[in-house]
Amino acid sequence: MNRCQCLTVSGKQCSRDAVKNGQFCWQHLNCQKIVKSKVKITKKAPIISKKPKTPQKPEIDQEIVYAYKDFNSDYNLGQPLSMKDFEEAYSDAKNEWLETMGEYLGEEDYDFDNQQKQIVLHNLLHMYPDKYTYEEPF
Repeated sequence: MNRCQCLTVSGKQCSRDAVKNGQFCWQHLNCQKIVKSKVKITKKAPIISKKPKTPQKPEIDQEIVYAYKDFNSDYNLGQPLSMKDFEEAYSDAKNEWLETMGEYLGEEDYDFDNQQKQIVLHNLLHMYPDKYTYEEPF
C-alpha cells in the first residue's frame, strides 16, 4: 500500500496508509494540501569553477632547444624554422645515430656536432621540400 499523500496541520506527511487504489487515507479523502515530490540530497554538489583552465604547453626538452638555437645560428633555410619541424628532423637524426653508434658509444656520447647538423639539414630539406631551402654560403 502507498502512504497517504496529504500534509497534516503540522506540515508533515500523514503516516497512515492510503486507501486501496487511492492517494489518501480514510481521514484525508478530501485533502487540499498534497505532499510535493521529494528530492533526496545525499551530499553537497561539488563547486564548479567557472574559470576556464589554461591549456598546458608541452614541455620541450632543453637539449632540443639548445640544438635548435645552435642550428639556427649556422643555417639559413630561407624562412624561419619552426621548432616542431626541427624537433622532428633532430629526433630522426639522433635516433639514426643511436641505432648505428649508440650501441658502441652509448647515448650519453651523442654530440650535436657539424656532422649531425648536416644530417638534420638533410632531413629538413627532404621532409619539407616545399617549405625550406638552403644554399651553401660562398
